[in-house]
Formats: sequence, structure tokens, C-alpha cells
Amino acid sequence: MYLIKVCPSCQNKIRFPIDKGKIQVKCACGYSFLADPDNPQLYKNSRFDLNYKRVKKRIRNKEGSFIPGIISIFINRLINFKYKLQNFRLLPSAEQNKIITIIGLIVIILLIISLIYFFCPVPKKVPDEEDIALQLFNYAVCCSSSFLF
Repeated sequence: MYLIKVCPSCQNKIRFPIDKGKIQVKCACGYSFLADPDNPQLYKNSRFDLNYKRVKKRIRNKEGSFIPGIISIFINRLINFKYKLQNFRLLPSAEQNKIITIIGLIVIILLIISLIYFFCPVPKKVPDEEDIALQLFNYAVCCSSSFLF
């Protein structure tokens, strides 16, 4: 999340993140200050920038493959989902309904897959001529060897 504050020196607007902890913010005119999100004085004469969206850069490894980038995106989304589940009571109701729907769909899909797996019979292979000949040969070898001993 970003905060927009007016520079007391030049009256320009400064946008800076407040979710990074204490950071040193510097204006183009040279004025700088320490932005501490825990300090209530920081929020006086300032506003939140709710419309700003960060542009995500594509992550490539040295060979130019996107695989490590996809893995890191997947891991980040799992961590975000875990965070949402841990703070479920604090989420807006629309977000809660979305999470409940997703979990419900996953449970239904797993239930359908388990029903198909456990209750649908597996078709048995119909033996062809080679299988029958091989079985007869094995039976003949087994019987003749037990007869000899």
C-alpha cells in the first residue's frame, strides 16, 4: 500500500510504500524524512493511494526460461492464500464467500474423483491367443516339472 504526502519544502506530492517498514523517503527537491508506519504523525495531511498498481516484471533466469518465475509466482500465491485463510475472520464478506466457494469446489472435485476411482470397475483385459498359449505353456511346464520330481 502506498501513501501520498505533500513535501513541506516544495509542495510536490511524494508517493512511498508504507508496507516496507521504516524507510527513508527523499523528494526530488532534496528534502528527506524517515517514514515510520507506526507513527501516527505520518498520516496527517496525507492520503492513501488505492489506485496504484505495481507492474510485475517477468522473471527470467540466466538461460531465459520462465520456469523459475512461474514457480516463484505459484509459491507467492500459495503464501497469500495461506495468509488469507489465517485471517479469514478479518476479510470482507465477498472475499470470504470466494474462498468458501473455491474450497467447496475442490472438495466436490476430490469427492467425484474418489467415487469414480473406488466404485467404477476396471475393465479386465480380454486374453488374446498369445496370452492363452503362454498360460498353457506355463501350466504344462509347471505340471511336467512337478511330475518329474
